[in-house]
This record gives sequence, structure tokens and C-alpha cells, in this order.
Amino acid sequence: MAEILILKNGSMIARTTDSTATAEDVFSLQMVDAAPEYPTESPGRGKTWQLQYDEDTQTLAWVATARPLSAEERLDSLEGQMQQITLAWVAGEAVAVGDKRYYKGVWYECLQAHTTQSDWTPDTAIALWTVVRAE
Repeated sequence: MAEILILKNGSMIARTTDSTATAEDVFSLQMVDAAPEYPTESPGRGKTWQLQYDEDTQTLAWVATARPLSAEERLDSLEGQMQQITLAWVAGEAVAVGDKRYYKGVWYECLQAHTTQSDWTPDTAIALWTVVRAE
């Protein structure tokens, strides 16, 4: 017996051998002989597995597709960006030992308390700054 997969907006929401869903609930119905087993390996960073139906072969396959970021992930990303802006290295700021600043794609940590100067940038004043992480 063919299995009915109920898809809504391209995502499988149910499998059934009995078509009980209404047209309002269902985006599309596809008839296939067999559904593939859910993959056991990871789809990769930032991706998720989704069933896709091939009209030509009338088969289903699991395909790794980019997944949208969750609200929490978007907030984390935004907070990270804001931290980089807030902690950007600027001239004329008093910094203490251990302070971290972002300059030209690199995070630096202050080695010696001082007031920053335009000619003492973290990438040139190695006695004052050490690289924490390059991006």
C-alpha cells in the first residue's frame, strides 16, 4: 500500500495510510511507495534534514537544507555584533589590564594600563596588547 505523506509549506507534518487531513490543513499530498529512513549522520552546521519529493522519479529523499536561525540564535548573533561595536578599540580611551578590544577583525587583550592613542593601535603596540582571537 502506498504511504501518504502530508506536507505543509514543504515540510512533512505527518505520515499516514489514511487521508484524514482537510485541504485547509494540508499544503500538498504526495503518494509514494516508501519513505526513506531518517538519516543518522549530522546534516552539517546550520542545516537540517528535510524530505523532498522528486516529481520526475516520484521518490522522496532526505536533503540537507539551510535552516533559519531561531529567535535565540538571532539574538545571540546580534548581541555578539553589539559587543564588537561596544568593545571596538578607539583612540583616547583609558584601558586597564585584561580589557578586551576589537580592532580590524581581531580581539586583543590589554597587557598594560594606558590611554589609547591613534599611533598605538593594538596591531602595532605589541607591548600593550596581545591577540586573543583572530576571526
